[in-house]
Amino acid sequence: MIQLTAINLRFFVPHLQKTILKIQLRLQVYLGRRLTQSDLAALAGTTDRTMAEWMRGGTPRSLDALMNLLARLPKEDANLVLEDWRNELSTDSATDPTAASKSQ
Repeated sequence: MIQLTAINLRFFVPHLQKTILKIQLRLQVYLGRRLTQSDLAALAGTTDRTMAEWMRGGTPRSLDALMNLLARLPKEDANLVLEDWRNELSTDSATDPTAASKSQ
């Protein structure tokens, strides 16, 4: 079991790093500007240190699990989950006076 976990991590960590990079590149195009690690951390609602760890491959189990679950959904369902998440973020931002400063 330990060996299986190590094999899974060797595959998963570089894949997750590539996924984060793809998200960063797509966000840069969408927002029309270069994004730093600090910018990504703010957009993700996490710290610069955590984002740096994710970019290096040090990922928390919860992020691994979330990506695994999302990847198992059909595209249409994954998009619905992401749309719901986006809508909840918009609602939270509208009621949180500090949200604008967090996302910039």
